[in-house]
Formats: sequence, structure tokens, C-alpha cells
Amino acid sequence: MQLTEHFADRELGVAGEIDPRIYANAVFLCKEVLEPIHAKFGAVRIHDGYRDPGHNARVGGKTASFHLFVGGDAAADVDAQGTTIQILFDWLRLESDLPFDKVILEKNAAEVPACVHIQIDRLNKPRRQAFIGHTGNSLRYDQVEVR
Repeated sequence: MQLTEHFADRELGVAGEIDPRIYANAVFLCKEVLEPIHAKFGAVRIHDGYRDPGHNARVGGKTASFHLFVGGDAAADVDAQGTTIQILFDWLRLESDLPFDKVILEKNAAEVPACVHIQIDRLNKPRRQAFIGHTGNSLRYDQVEVR
């Protein structure tokens, strides 16, 4: 089932019988952030979206991860076909004015950008924070400028 024009429930991990609040968070993430990314850069690949608590623990996710879609939270790890991960991250934090809570440029162990983590909270005002860190349960994130 389509959440929005360019994003399906299976892409965000919310297909099947799912709590309506989780579904609402997925729709909000798509409308407010992922569709504007698609409009700017073309196809968006979602590496990871909703995680149930067991999946989150297995992948080393933080216990309060936005990937759990608790409350108004939602998160996706993405890249976009029409640009690099670095350019996507810089556009989000410096030019987009999108209502994200936090964006993280996640790098792998070889220091190569792997994806952009985007989180949003439909119940609270966006904090618009940006960080650079590593994938998995990284302990160190360096905060960077947001405009």
C-alpha cells in the first residue's frame, strides 16, 4: 500500500498489521521529508525504516531510537539516486528548511558515507540538529552547522 506518491509501506517496514500510530508516523515522515528529497534528487532508497524492538536490538540500535516509531517519532536511513550522500546531507542541513528533528551523516568503518539518518517527530517542534557519526550503535557524533 502506498503511504505517499513515491513511498510504499513495505519500504518503511510498516506493511501488514501495524499499530495505526506507527503507520501515521511513517506517512508523516514520507510527506514532510522523503517526498521533498525525492522532488529535489529523484528516487530515494530507504536502507532502514521502522524497527520492532527485537530488530532494533539485533542491529545495535539505541534503546530510544526514532526507528522504533514511538510516540510521534519516525526515522529512516536513506540515500538518493541523483546525488551523493554528502550532498544530500549538506542540502538537508544547510538549504532544505525541512522539519527534521535530526539528520546524521553515517559513515562506515572505512570512513565512507553510508547513508543519511533522518528523524522526525510529528508531535513536537523540529530541533533541526545535524551530526556526523558512524553506523550502528556509535558512541561519538560530532555536531555540525544547520541553517
